[in-house]
Amino acid sequence: MIPATFGLILFFTVEIFQAEAVCHEHAVVDKIFSNYNPDVRPVRDQSTPSVIKFQLFISSIVNINEQDETLSLLVWMKSVWKDEFLNWNMADTNQSCPSIKTRARKLWTPDAVFTNTIDIKPIVVPEQQWLAITNEGIVSMTTTAFITVRCTMKIADFPFDTQRCPLQVTVWTYEYQDLQLTLSRPTTGLVDIFSNTSEFKTISLDVVPAQTYNENQTFSELHYTLVLKRIPEYYIFVIILPTFLLTSLCIIGIFTPNSNINERNEKVTLGLTTLLSMAIILNIVADQMPKSSEGLPLLVN
Repeated sequence: MIPATFGLILFFTVEIFQAEAVCHEHAVVDKIFSNYNPDVRPVRDQSTPSVIKFQLFISSIVNINEQDETLSLLVWMKSVWKDEFLNWNMADTNQSCPSIKTRARKLWTPDAVFTNTIDIKPIVVPEQQWLAITNEGIVSMTTTAFITVRCTMKIADFPFDTQRCPLQVTVWTYEYQDLQLTLSRPTTGLVDIFSNTSEFKTISLDVVPAQTYNENQTFSELHYTLVLKRIPEYYIFVIILPTFLLTSLCIIGIFTPNSNINERNEKVTLGLTTLLSMAIILNIVADQMPKSSEGLPLLVN
């Protein structure tokens, strides 16, 4: 009899505890946003800097335009910071939510942007952006965008070249003493690149925190460097090997004997054919390369 009574008491205790632990997001949202101002940096002491933990993921390397010297990427950006005005007591019956999700327009968000982009198109418009908030005021926001950045091509070693494309993230409005960009982890590595191109192989994605100075102002920055190495097989079989064969034929043509009547038709025909073929190959190389003042590609030399 006693064990049955104990079990019944335990059952009702668990039911009451579960009923009290129900998450009421409406109550949490009403409480934390009742006197909240999204236009002010979320610190109680304005002399305290806000620290933004930033992480960049390259979802896909969409296109590399060597003539225009541009690089198109599909990227994810994750930002994490502490909002000192967005926290609640988990012990409260109506506020027992460990975290909630709400629209980004309701609260203050950092304005970390790419400074070397030619074009940027957000996948999700800012009005539809969502983020997560924990009961301790930790805010996590993930955005995705299609960006095109400037990447100066080094063509001296083409087609065995390695390209280094910079990606610079900076805070546009707040100075360094107000807002600081930091890394979620020391190095990113290749785990943050999910898809490569068929022509280039990704070597690394490195990042270094930095500061930029503009007159009397200092801003926080993160300098990413995407290192790409060209896969040369296509150029070996389409350009280098045919060029080698044409050059060999041209040399052989020098020693082609004359006909019985002392005509050199074979030499002329072979010379014109190799000259035309070389012109076509050089035209292919010229169409691939940017108009750089740093010299000619290794293939041309």
